[in-house]
Amino acid sequence: MEDFYFERFDERGAAFYELLVKLHVFDWAYSATAKLVEAAVDRGSRLLEVGPGVGKLAGLLERRGYRVVGVDVSPAMLRRARRRTSADLVAGASWARRCGPARLTGRWPSSRSTTGAPTGSRPRGLRGP
Repeated sequence: MEDFYFERFDERGAAFYELLVKLHVFDWAYSATAKLVEAAVDRGSRLLEVGPGVGKLAGLLERRGYRVVGVDVSPAMLRRARRRTSADLVAGASWARRCGPARLTGRWPSSRSTTGAPTGSRPRGLRGP
């Protein structure tokens, strides 16, 4: 099966997104997401951000005491994120990463968009032991 990537930003797209972040276009979304995380997850916890982009949310969550791991398909976005955050950033498709058994505890918010993704390449979701 061929990998299907959507919203894979090249250098030009990443530069434009960085400009939008600098203009505070998405601040409302970052703030709302951080509030949801704070309501559901203890500070000091490790968080997975799928598609951290330029690292704005990861940096915000780090400053609030969380340990963030981000997975993104765009090397151009990850280069920018590394300037903004010390989060553990991984290049690759989150749905293609092999993971061992996971233990999920507590309440945790999640969202997923598969709009436009072919059925065969959609993420299979989280699986526990």
